[in-house]
Amino acid sequence: MKQKLLHLGLLFLGGVLLSLAWPDYNFILGLFVGFVPLLLLEEYWVNQKGRFERSRIFWGAFLTFAVWNGSAIWWVWNASWVGVVASVIVNSLFFAGIFLLYSRIKKAFGLRFGLLSFVALWLAWEYIEIVDWDLSWPWLTLGYALADYPWLIQWYEYTGSLGGSFWVLTINYLIFQVIQGKAVNHNWNRKKLSFLLIVAFLPVAISALLYVNYTEEGQTAEIVVVQPNIDPYSELFLDDNGKPMSRMSGADQLKQLLHMADSKIDSNTAFVLFPETALPRSIWAEKINFDPGVAYSKEWISHFPNTHLITGIVYKALYEPRPGEDIPPEVQVYRNGQFYYTRHNSALHLSADDSAEVYHKSRLVIGVERIPSYFVFLQRYLNEFDDDPSAGSYNPNHGIQSERAVFINEKQGVQMAPIICYESIFGEFVASYVQKGANVLGIITNDGWWGDTPGYKHHFAYARLRAIETRRSVARSANTGTSGFINQRGDILQASEYWKPTVLKEELHLNEKLTFYVRFGDLIGRLAVPVSLILLTNLIVRLVRRKARY
Repeated sequence: MKQKLLHLGLLFLGGVLLSLAWPDYNFILGLFVGFVPLLLLEEYWVNQKGRFERSRIFWGAFLTFAVWNGSAIWWVWNASWVGVVASVIVNSLFFAGIFLLYSRIKKAFGLRFGLLSFVALWLAWEYIEIVDWDLSWPWLTLGYALADYPWLIQWYEYTGSLGGSFWVLTINYLIFQVIQGKAVNHNWNRKKLSFLLIVAFLPVAISALLYVNYTEEGQTAEIVVVQPNIDPYSELFLDDNGKPMSRMSGADQLKQLLHMADSKIDSNTAFVLFPETALPRSIWAEKINFDPGVAYSKEWISHFPNTHLITGIVYKALYEPRPGEDIPPEVQVYRNGQFYYTRHNSALHLSADDSAEVYHKSRLVIGVERIPSYFVFLQRYLNEFDDDPSAGSYNPNHGIQSERAVFINEKQGVQMAPIICYESIFGEFVASYVQKGANVLGIITNDGWWGDTPGYKHHFAYARLRAIETRRSVARSANTGTSGFINQRGDILQASEYWKPTVLKEELHLNEKLTFYVRFGDLIGRLAVPVSLILLTNLIVRLVRRKARY
């Protein structure tokens, strides 16, 4: 009984250590030792050769990863209890399956393949999580946990965040090998200890040198970001203490946003950023230039001929199905098929001399902006976004855009990436804006769904990763959460306080150079996938041969 309790305690410890590495706890030491208890227990269970070896390994891993996931993303509960429960269960099952595969490969081919399989399988799965698919959820990518320590991870401009994951996994496994060797041989292996120290500290030294010697690239431009502090649940403006002010109409909200921007804007301002869905009314594509909110915004921006405005909108477009065509999942059916339309979470670009330009968010939040067809039964438990619930069957799926867009202010040489909320946590995806010519990253978001929890802190921290990977300055406008500016090294130049209406202005550098990561993307992940497939193929062949022999 004591042994079982000890094992449970170690499994819980590993999960807690991993979760404490994320903002705003930032106990990053936990990231480098969090896998060690599970690795040690796996080795013990394999050596016991018990009847329930595989079951113990799988469910032991599931427990560690469930504690980690649950402790790190519990705040999702504020927006959707289904979301957090599903995320914890599904992610933990996937992670536990990966760990079991690692155990089988190590047992079949020996300890020397342990490090290779442990690192390759995990990185392959993280890469799959980054790729756009139905259950994509890269929020807990191991390399992301280092976001608040830019001086540690300057080499992300070459490796991306998966380079950090590789580093974390390798150190965990080397610590496990050192401890395991001490337990078996009763002394420390100096070669393994030396190798561990080199792997642990060499990347730190390289990063520190890059950090100290990095000089920001490009000319500068003045950017203004606005944080209006509208409660996303009540659509009320909140005061500095988070208490509701008087209810405002959509027109009044827009006037308040523009009035706030007036306090900082001048003739040198290149871009003003309003947050995601800042214009609360739905705007139809066919009438966008006649929409009152758009017309009022264009009239305002006409007083600043050098300045462009980016604001979040809810965008709708009519859809005409072809005869016999299967209706795509993102198409909304209005009043039993009287007409069809698509709904988009979009960014609107306005200037004094150009017509309205729109970009549609293309990495969508699972559960609220898209639901896989096999999870359709969960729809009734999730938030509804339809303006008219009586219009037809509820469909949360949003439309997307196949290509990235860049909003350009030619007069001031600014090419702004209009990154919308969830898109900012995908490294290669953000890099694709830079490949399209973006010389500065603009993020518009609404982090108020989670309340005053670590959620909005995670999201802001991840923007620092994108700055380092692309060497692009970041301007971030959040409805509620943290708005601010980040330089090309990942340093925070300015950051707003939570629940405080804020307008910030900053001179940002406009870099035109492409980093290695922007050019080639997540090479580590792409390499890990075939390595994992080779390892798994060899495992299957070995098991088949063994079965045939007996």
